[in-house]
Amino acid sequence: MLIQALIALLFVVNTMVAGVYERTREIGIFSAIGLAPNHVALLYFAESLVYGVLGSVLGYFCAQGLGRFLIATDAIPGLYVNFSATSSVLASLMVAGVVLGSSLYPARIARKIAAPALYDEFRLPPPDSDEWTVPLPIRISAEEVDALLAHLKRWLLAYEDFTIGDIVTAEVRGADKPLAPLGSQVWLAPYDLGVSQSIEIRAEPSEVEGVFGIEVAIGRLSGEPANWVRTNRRFLEALRRQFLIWRASD
Repeated sequence: MLIQALIALLFVVNTMVAGVYERTREIGIFSAIGLAPNHVALLYFAESLVYGVLGSVLGYFCAQGLGRFLIATDAIPGLYVNFSATSSVLASLMVAGVVLGSSLYPARIARKIAAPALYDEFRLPPPDSDEWTVPLPIRISAEEVDALLAHLKRWLLAYEDFTIGDIVTAEVRGADKPLAPLGSQVWLAPYDLGVSQSIEIRAEPSEVEGVFGIEVAIGRLSGEPANWVRTNRRFLEALRRQFLIWRASD
């Protein structure tokens, strides 16, 4: 029974993974209308739950029909079928469990397609003493540079002189003319560590003509170097998420 269950599980996993990739466009629509990646994964999990319940119920009734047919035709003399036995219930639960278990990996794939880089960490280059230049995994056209920097400027201004949240900003400047860099002074939470820095967000031409990458130049002003590196990981993740938010609302 275990071997048959494993074969069924692999078959269902293969079918559902293929279905996920066939519905990539549909997943993109879900993401565009604001559905969270976890909710996209739950949609596929709920779909497999429906398949599991329907498969168990239909299989149970088909088994009843086949059993009655064999008894009526006396195809197997002396056959007695007990449809209320515990084994029947366990078999139905096993079928539903196999279908649900095989949906976990396809649901994870659907979640990654819905937000390919929202939560996954990207590798940061090591800082050079008190200077740190970090290229973000972002590519935009020349026409979009000013709009993105304006969005990031509004985001930084929202934290100016407030100690609520992960950052506090001051002296936000720049992004007031085409391709002009955006600068600010930033304090990073937890604030009792005393980590402060100056940042400059600028657009740099990439290897593809007409396409720009985003680079963040960071200079440490105060705080221990180890704390500075550790707290910046959360800040850079927040900065990258702002790009994804801007892209989704563009």
